[in-house]
Amino acid sequence: MKKNLTKTYDEIPKQRGGGFHDTESNRYFNDNGLIDDCYQILRCRFLSINNWKHFCGESSADFRLFDQSGAHVNRLPIVGDYIRIDIPGPGTFGENGFDWVKIVSICEQKSIDYNQASLSFICSPSSSPNKKNSKLIAHFYSKKSTSTFRISKDNNLIKIGVYGRNEHPNLSHTNLINFFRNFIIALGGMFGIAKLEWKCLCEGLINF
Repeated sequence: MKKNLTKTYDEIPKQRGGGFHDTESNRYFNDNGLIDDCYQILRCRFLSINNWKHFCGESSADFRLFDQSGAHVNRLPIVGDYIRIDIPGPGTFGENGFDWVKIVSICEQKSIDYNQASLSFICSPSSSPNKKNSKLIAHFYSKKSTSTFRISKDNNLIKIGVYGRNEHPNLSHTNLINFFRNFIIALGGMFGIAKLEWKCLCEGLINF
């Protein structure tokens, strides 16, 4: 049995069942002035969701930000926005091959001396914003699953991480074709294949 050895930041939902992963990349600095500048660069890249693929290479997934009406937007993300994901491999049938998640919370924290800071947002699988009344989840994980995207600065360290929690395959709120697709992709994710994609994202965003 896989032990529950998850990271426990306050913003990250508790792991209660299913698969999980903690995927992180770090950079250390000797110059306190340099770390402040680099954290701001990381913050800008982190919030530029439409440009993630540009930072991470052609073999990575493509992420696009949409508002609640289903319109593609080029701005900072807010709670209630949607992220459309085009992963390498077979896509969601009936959604033009895309998976969708909804941003359900955003949290930014800073210490008084600014030696410590963090910014995170949590996403959960959802239907397409153009099909709000649909009960079908356009994602290979169920709605109970979450992905927390987080950056932080702590003295001489900046970090970016993606933390998957309660990852169950979406086998009920979908159609028959997607049932098999979701099972296979979710199974691969539980065996660490998805972690490689998230590691590519983390490395791409933090290395500049």
